[in-house]
Amino acid sequence: YGINLSGAVNTEVSGNVISNNMRSISLQVSAHNNKITDNILTDSLSSGVHIAYSSNDNVVSGNTIQTSKAGGQGLLQAYTGSTGNQFLNNTLDVVGEARPKWLLYLGPDSSNTVFNGNIISGAADRAVVGVESVWDATKTATAQMYTYAIHENRTALTGFGHGDLSNVEIKNNIFAPNLAK
Repeated sequence: YGINLSGAVNTEVSGNVISNNMRSISLQVSAHNNKITDNILTDSLSSGVHIAYSSNDNVVSGNTIQTSKAGGQGLLQAYTGSTGNQFLNNTLDVVGEARPKWLLYLGPDSSNTVFNGNIISGAADRAVVGVESVWDATKTATAQMYTYAIHENRTALTGFGHGDLSNVEIKNNIFAPNLAK
């Protein structure tokens, strides 16, 4: 990762240029009330900004995210118990052959999240915006927890991959897939 905030609280990450990482900026494991502003994030293989594992009330705003390499997750994303996060006035641009799964993504148990005022251009493998309350309805919660524990080498979380997803706002964004270069 370019910058990893694990359990960080009230931290500001601003004005950085971060290139060629798996994820440019990651907030995870109860990272709360952080501000990620005015960064330039280029060519991550997965996410530009990743918020996960009970990381709440973070603000991601004014960032420029461009990739010609991403093929992984969402460029801006929050999931697994990460509530109250805001993604505001960011610019995302996918160019060339890059195809992240989503450009904006919100996964299980991540209610009260806002995507507002973002400018999004380029193509995605699955959808430009993905909102999912269950990752894989064909698997049991136990199977998903086991997969998580093995894959991430962490203790399994109860109900991982399933959870309420409500009060989501996707508004005032500009979606312009034809702007991709």
